This record gives sequence, C-alpha cells and structure tokens, in this order.
Amino acid sequence: MLTAEFQTAQFRKHLLKLYRDTYFMPLPSAIAGMAGAVLGIDKTQLKTFAREKNLFAGADLIEYAGIGSETSMILKLKGKEVIPTPKKSVFLVDPKYRLAISSPDTNFLEELRRRVDGRDFYYDVYGGNDYNFLKDMRSEGLVDVSESNSGKGYCKLEDLDSFHPADSKRQGFIQIDFVNDGSITKYAFGVMSTLVTKQKRSVAGRVEEAIFLHPAEIFLRASGELSKVEGERIGERPHGRRERALKADRR
Repeated sequence: MLTAEFQTAQFRKHLLKLYRDTYFMPLPSAIAGMAGAVLGIDKTQLKTFAREKNLFAGADLIEYAGIGSETSMILKLKGKEVIPTPKKSVFLVDPKYRLAISSPDTNFLEELRRRVDGRDFYYDVYGGNDYNFLKDMRSEGLVDVSESNSGKGYCKLEDLDSFHPADSKRQGFIQIDFVNDGSITKYAFGVMSTLVTKQKRSVAGRVEEAIFLHPAEIFLRASGELSKVEGERIGERPHGRRERALKADRR
C-alpha cells in the first residue's frame, strides 16, 4: 500500500477530444505507469509488464482541496485568417490517494516498496501530466487480498448495487463516466464513498479501507495500438486469488 500526494492531478478522460477533463482517481493504467516510473519500465513495455506480473490495481481518493480549471487559447491558421479557439482544462488541486497494487510476484512488490521508501525513483512520478508534480509518496507495506462486495475506488456501473459516504462527517458522491477497459464501459467512481457491488470482487486491505482491484492490462494500450471500439460512446475479470498486495497511499 502506498500513500501519495500531488500538487495537482489530471487523469485524463481520453474519450473526450474537445477539452481536457479528469477522473477523480487514476485508472489501473495510470497506477501501473507510476509503478513503472519508479522501477524504470519504459512506457512502451508497460502493457507487457502488467501482463507478465499479472498486475491488478485500484485507487481511493482520500481528500482534495478542490477542482481547478483554466482556459488556453489555441491559434489555428486557416488560409490567411488566424482563428482563436479556447480550450478548457480541468484538474484536481492537492489530491491525496491510496493506491493498491497486487501481483503474485512478491519480489516485484518488495522492490517497489524498497524504492518508494528510499525515494529511489528511476523516472519522475506525475499526477497524469509532466506538470502535475508529486509532493510525496510513501509505502505502507504489504496487505492481504480478499473477496468482498464492499470497497473504495471504482467499479463497472452495471456491477454497482449501492454506495454510502465513507465518513459520516463528509458528503460522498459518485462520478459516472465512460472508461476504455478494452471496450467503452460506464464506471462508477466513489468519491469519499464506499461502493457496494452486486457480487464479491477482489479487494486489497482491511475491511474499512479495502480498495477494489482491477486487471491493469485491459486498461493499457500497446504502443501504436488503436482500440477497436474507439469512438463508441456506449458499450474485471474476477480474481479470486489470495495474495499479498502493495498499497500506495498518496497524501
């Protein structure tokens, strides 16, 4: 389990083309990218790496200061005419995350933990883009993977039964959005909330802080790969292993 905090974060919704919006939490592909940055895995090899390590990942947003947006002006040249086009960008301010990473390869998990504890990152870790700077990342060690229908993070909307605030003192809500997990699928993101699924799913961590796990490989695109369903607007493999998991909590 890791903890991490960013100055800003933007985990882009890649299905949107007109402006840059963000998911509240990093998808398994982004979490795999963070682990790969720490270990020195080239991004073109990340999908293969996730497959070889049977890597599952998930995230929980602990807190954030707010949502920011900025508008830049893109100048397009049409003949001799310059056409200004505004482009909006949405990002999270001071988000703190807990990240769960699981794999049957305990050597990989231990190496990741060692490098995070020693601040020995091969590449810099960012909160989406190379201008979303990391403030801190720490390891909380190894935790168990189990099966539960209650957890934090995100799940397919069709799997969601209900949700409730994770903390009675704070209002929780869910964000529903399209995600490319090999097809274009609606997901529910539990912001400051605990999700309850119709069937038990793989989770990492203690009951009160368990995070839903998802296979990272299906969220990753190979170098040069185009999704067969790119452009569609509508469209987890259960993982009943009991392993050790490394969770990353970003504060």
